[in-house]
Amino acid sequence: MMVLRIYGLIWLFVLAVAGVLYFTGSFNEITPPIFGFVFSTLVVMGFAAVLPSLLDDHFSPKTYRVAIRN
Repeated sequence: MMVLRIYGLIWLFVLAVAGVLYFTGSFNEITPPIFGFVFSTLVVMGFAAVLPSLLDDHFSPKTYRVAIRN
């Protein structure tokens, strides 16, 4: 679950930087494509890191006891 926290913190950091750039007037013509690339990278990172950690808890292998007769 630590991966989820790190992933969420990265999203919050990127959104905070985008907000600061927007409200200070530094969000010019080149900035939206850069943030678009960063956002798409974060989505792919979510597929690669977050989804396997979510699926790992739900599909744990079951153990069976087998009686051995002599």
